Amino acid sequence: MLVAWTEEERDALPGLKDKAERNGYHECEIVTADDVYRRVPDLGPGALAGLTAPGESIICTWTTNLALATDAVLRGVRLLRGARVTGAAIGNEHTTLRTTRGDVHGRWVVNAAGLGSDYLDAEFGHHRFTVTPRRGELLVFDKLTRPMMPLIVLAVPSSRGKGVLVSPTIYGNVMVGPTSEILEDRTATGTSEEGFAFLVSKGRALMPALFDDEITATYAGLRAAIDPATI
Repeated sequence: MLVAWTEEERDALPGLKDKAERNGYHECEIVTADDVYRRVPDLGPGALAGLTAPGESIICTWTTNLALATDAVLRGVRLLRGARVTGAAIGNEHTTLRTTRGDVHGRWVVNAAGLGSDYLDAEFGHHRFTVTPRRGELLVFDKLTRPMMPLIVLAVPSSRGKGVLVSPTIYGNVMVGPTSEILEDRTATGTSEEGFAFLVSKGRALMPALFDDEITATYAGLRAAIDPATI
């Protein structure tokens, strides 16, 4: 459920519902503040309205990818791990990728290199975009807090993303985050005091009772951000 905390966010809900319907999803429903608190009683004060998205789900980001890779291998895909691309050559019949584990030939190459996708783009002779690392930090709470979170609570999205959310996990914990910090270092996956302070501040406003319980883990990840105007 997307929760609107300001008049501007509440006014944005009909447009988001219309967008979902244009995309073929017709299950969203705009609900009142009373209904928001009926569904999530432990939510902090001040919510004005909400937009439900009953089809949104949570998955495991590790085992899901492992299962997909395993299925691909069983269907005949050759999976190369630890193979860094060092060059590319486009031929008449196929493209050749030079890697640290030998050459790979393919009719099609999909650039899914994430933080290194602009480097790979350059191997093909292009300089069409530049990746900027964006760090997201998260707090993970004890499993005793799970009853507080019957569903995923999202902020109304802005141009920088969905903002801070509070969500259950498939392991029975509750997580709060992420931050959105633009960096230069593509390896800076460490957490920060500033990130924690931001999440505690935002999280307490979203769900004060949650922060009476124990934070059991913290972590951070980097995602690739680019300027859409450069594509």
